[in-house]
Amino acid sequence: MGFAILVKMTLRVQRTINCYQKEVGLKNLQFAYVGICFYLCKVKINLVKLTDVMSVVNSDKDMEKAFRKFYEKLKEVEWKLPHDILKTFNSADILNFQTMNRVVFNIGENKYRLICGYHFGYSYVQLFVKFVGSHEQYDLIDACKIEMFK
Repeated sequence: MGFAILVKMTLRVQRTINCYQKEVGLKNLQFAYVGICFYLCKVKINLVKLTDVMSVVNSDKDMEKAFRKFYEKLKEVEWKLPHDILKTFNSADILNFQTMNRVVFNIGENKYRLICGYHFGYSYVQLFVKFVGSHEQYDLIDACKIEMFK
């Protein structure tokens, strides 16, 4: 569904540029087309349950610093596919199950873990926080079943 919408928007942008080329008489507006498509395709990352995460990590200064650094990096990324997560965070692990997809982020030089379910929409990526904690706490849970925040 998202791809079909993107194709329609891309065709609309191309028609607009073609009309502009005819009116103004410019031969090459391809750079504008690429720029407009890049703008339209930019994807926002939404971390669901961020306030709950921060209430947990605020108890430990090192943990808070590591998660703030992670969150700042998360604001700058542009993901279109789950594989793009690994390009940004190469120590992350994607877990694929029949009923759900999750990603495990290693944060703070492998001291902390963040488990998120994910959904890639047309103009956003939803990361649903399932667990946040230390490496030791992570070793005691089942990454497939954990639901720390309801």
